[in-house]
Amino acid sequence: MKTNHIMKSLKLENEKIGTSQYTLSLMAQGIHEGLLQPQRVRDYQQDVLEILKKLLVKYTFGESSSVKVEVAENIMCSIYYVMDLYFTEIEEPGKHVAQLKDMGVQKVYEEGLAYVHKMVETCKAHYESVKENRLALDMIAYQDTITDGLGQFFKLYNVLFGAHDTMCNIDYPLAIDDMGIEGILYIKQYVEHLDIENTVCGYFSLDHVERLLENYGDMYKIAYKEALINVFELIVNQYIFCLMLDNTNRELQITKMQYAVIEKELSLLQDHQVNRLVDDLFDRFVLELEISESRVIQYINRYKEKFIHQLLQNRKINLAYFIIVEQEKSKKQVVLMDNKEKMDDETFKKLVESIIDCATWEDKIKLIKENMTSLVDFVDVLKADCLFDDEYTKLYETIEDMELAILGKIIYHDALRLEQVDIMNLEHLQLEEPWQWYLDDYIKQLDRERLCIVTDFMNEYDMQM
Repeated sequence: MKTNHIMKSLKLENEKIGTSQYTLSLMAQGIHEGLLQPQRVRDYQQDVLEILKKLLVKYTFGESSSVKVEVAENIMCSIYYVMDLYFTEIEEPGKHVAQLKDMGVQKVYEEGLAYVHKMVETCKAHYESVKENRLALDMIAYQDTITDGLGQFFKLYNVLFGAHDTMCNIDYPLAIDDMGIEGILYIKQYVEHLDIENTVCGYFSLDHVERLLENYGDMYKIAYKEALINVFELIVNQYIFCLMLDNTNRELQITKMQYAVIEKELSLLQDHQVNRLVDDLFDRFVLELEISESRVIQYINRYKEKFIHQLLQNRKINLAYFIIVEQEKSKKQVVLMDNKEKMDDETFKKLVESIIDCATWEDKIKLIKENMTSLVDFVDVLKADCLFDDEYTKLYETIEDMELAILGKIIYHDALRLEQVDIMNLEHLQLEEPWQWYLDDYIKQLDRERLCIVTDFMNEYDMQM
């Protein structure tokens, strides 16, 4: 009997709380394991319907017959979600069936409501603390999520009619984020993880963090303030590699020469050696920053597993994915855009349709050349699948050296971030679209003199579209 109880507990434990499905799975599993009779489960389901009827009366102010099916289904999900969260208070899953049998659906739901209300108040207090102590970074997604997104949730959240809903705009990505849970349970997780990430980021000076972000923006040719990037991830990755260089001053800068040292050292290691090295570096990370909070240490260790997995995948192909290299400001800045605005969506759509309808490649190229007023539109046409096979090559044959260099800057972007590039020796290119494949082939077959000109443009000029 003891063995059977353990087996039943393990099976029930595999179900996920926080998705409006746990209680339903509990009932189904209870029947399967012989812990619940089918008739009793039918009685439970009828009890849930009684709760639904009462909530529909509240929802419609007495006019329950006028409710749409989608509304009723949503409130039903809310009921089950509340019951799910009640069971989170009971640590041993094997006791959940016994609790349901002893208390009945109505009591479980009432206790669940009280539990959810308490969770909301606790989470709201935690959110207010996070908002007050947030990082002073000029990043739109980060600031908007904290001020508006999370704040909106606590204004709109309705425990009775949408306990499972997550009604807010959360744009800022976390390093560790379980998107499979819903409602207050998700917000609770988000606020807790954001708080931990802010704590870790707070060990570094704002000036050093901003410099890191500026270098990130320069490397990727983006406005970092508008980008959806996770600051914790950038900082942890950077400081881990700083520790690998025995730099413990928390300045977060890595030069091209230091990058080369890291790249060479990692290339000499086997996977199991990389694992051991990363374990040591993360231990040093905690020691150097003198982190003592167990919740923070646990989060860092969880992130370590993600870090190792990605490092093993990328270290021989694209180590620059992890490391932000100090950017030189000596390149000539060239902004390559016409004064004319980018096409509106409708005009662009009609142009693409016209290109596709052309009978010959000559007509397609003529139409493109006559209508292109900005480089952004030109690249969008290349991405629009309106050219086929050697039509890309025919188009590339009509453009000037500088235009060719601009397109080359796009497809050779990762390599150009770190060094003067010899295009003919580039390997492991991650080119995913036909226009990129044909462009790479076309550039590499240029005569030596023209290839040198195009390469020099790419290496010497910082082109901004």
